[in-house]
Amino acid sequence: MSSNTNKDVIIRFITEVWNGSDLDMLDDLIDPAYYDFTYEPRNREGLERALMHMNAAYPGQAYRCNFDRRK
Repeated sequence: MSSNTNKDVIIRFITEVWNGSDLDMLDDLIDPAYYDFTYEPRNREGLERALMHMNAAYPGQAYRCNFDRRK
């Protein structure tokens, strides 16, 4: 994947999944064998649960990406 393709995937994840709560979009964005060391269960189901809990705890919260950071 090119750098721009990776950025596009990240932007889609943030805008459509995090901000838009579109969990069905995960089918397009993560591998079926997705494994996460953070959530229980350590798969897509755990990620979905975490996203639902965060969206419930912080309704209306929106995130954005800034890839143009220069030091």
